[in-house]
Amino acid sequence: MTVETRTAVLRGTRAETVNVEVDVRRGLPVFQATGLPRKAAGEVKERVRAALSNSGFDYPMRRITVNCRPQIRGEGDQLDLAVAVAILVATGQATGKRLGQSAFIGQLALDGRLVGGRGGLALVLAALETGNSRVVMPAGCVWPVPAAAERLVPAASLREVIQWLERGWLPRQPALPEPDPAVPSPVDLAGIIGQEAAKRALTVSLAGGHHLLLVGPPGLGKSMLGEACSGLLPELRPEEAVEVTAIHNALGLWEGPALMTRAPVRRPPPGVSAVRLLGGGKPWRAGELALAHRGVLLMDDVVEARPDTRQALLAAMEPYAIGWLGLPAEPVAFTMVASANPCPCGHAGDLDQACTCVPREVRAHQRRLSAAWLDRVAIGVYVNRAGVADQGPEAGLTSREVREAIAIARGRQANRYQIAPVRLNGQVDRGQLLEKGNFAPAALRLVERAAGQLGLSVRRSDHCLRVARTIADLAGRERVEEGDTAEALGLRPVWRSEGSGG
Repeated sequence: MTVETRTAVLRGTRAETVNVEVDVRRGLPVFQATGLPRKAAGEVKERVRAALSNSGFDYPMRRITVNCRPQIRGEGDQLDLAVAVAILVATGQATGKRLGQSAFIGQLALDGRLVGGRGGLALVLAALETGNSRVVMPAGCVWPVPAAAERLVPAASLREVIQWLERGWLPRQPALPEPDPAVPSPVDLAGIIGQEAAKRALTVSLAGGHHLLLVGPPGLGKSMLGEACSGLLPELRPEEAVEVTAIHNALGLWEGPALMTRAPVRRPPPGVSAVRLLGGGKPWRAGELALAHRGVLLMDDVVEARPDTRQALLAAMEPYAIGWLGLPAEPVAFTMVASANPCPCGHAGDLDQACTCVPREVRAHQRRLSAAWLDRVAIGVYVNRAGVADQGPEAGLTSREVREAIAIARGRQANRYQIAPVRLNGQVDRGQLLEKGNFAPAALRLVERAAGQLGLSVRRSDHCLRVARTIADLAGRERVEEGDTAEALGLRPVWRSEGSGG
């Protein structure tokens, strides 16, 4: 007799559904599996055999053939429950009337307990997205997926699963876990002296998802501003929390079952490679960009990064340009906050300390960030010693106050576009921006004049419009005025080389 069940297996940071066919017939007692690696097949066989026997069921001394569609490459440890259920139904030890619209996810312990594993949230999401009315899963791994709790069947053991198949018995749903507690940022904006222009640029960057470049001498707060990002990012929206948690759980970086509510802030180590940034290798592993999804990627001293890494960032900085290497997933959406010294010694343009570099060294240093690379950065600011004495209108604001303003601005953007997967102004294309951005004619004319006089590229002009829309959102204005575009033009990144030594 042949019985088919459904399950899901992990593939990278996402999961895909798999149909498991089990045929049990007379013949020499042998367990054969096709469509999954030989090592995984042997492990599934031994776990299922022990779990059936220790749960009071008979393991059939017959010819058992297991086939997985599509073929599984990699891990198959979550197939146990689907295979065991199919064997029990095929041998008449359980009824199969609820198999048709159900998926069975989980690994079996040798005593028949149902246990979870890495990537449990991604597996559940894949099973739900393919139309299964019920997803049977380990009781200790029930994730609080919005609007899906009634479709989850938590079970502690193989015997409980069979009781549900036979009588429709639903175990009591466990209490949903509390969200992860908020951890205060180690750096509060109020503790950074001066640098109000840089704080303003960081606020606009995080509010609209615009890439930011901080340039200036060392020791003036560039790294501290980056460290403050974790305290400025608002809580993730429910759908974003599911996306982010699924990625980190698939990589074993978040156990759960509570969802992550804080946006991730990733700081790759110096000398990070393009593979580690984008993802890859054997076995395949997600990169820093995937881990920064819906959050911030901090790139300290980006000029000194490896050439292949800077080239990878060049492609990644386009909105939704990078996916998980062709895997079935929503592309990565992140905000880059990068810092750089303006020259090898770091003091080009410094008003207090003379630059010791010769002009050719400064030019070679600055050429590492190509015009095309800089053109993809929406906001730039020069962090200098004079900025320490800045006392702008936002001076003294705490990270909590700025975070609340950013959350309100982001809410306006989400309500405005309502176009999946767009959430922020920095992710919207030009057509959608002009259609829904509500720009005053004078604001558009200013950008057009600036493009002609300053030689701005089309991409740079679009950046100015996106940043101006964010500035208006922070101010609570429905309409983008000329003053908003004027500030956006002033925030465009410029490499500073004044003060270089001879």
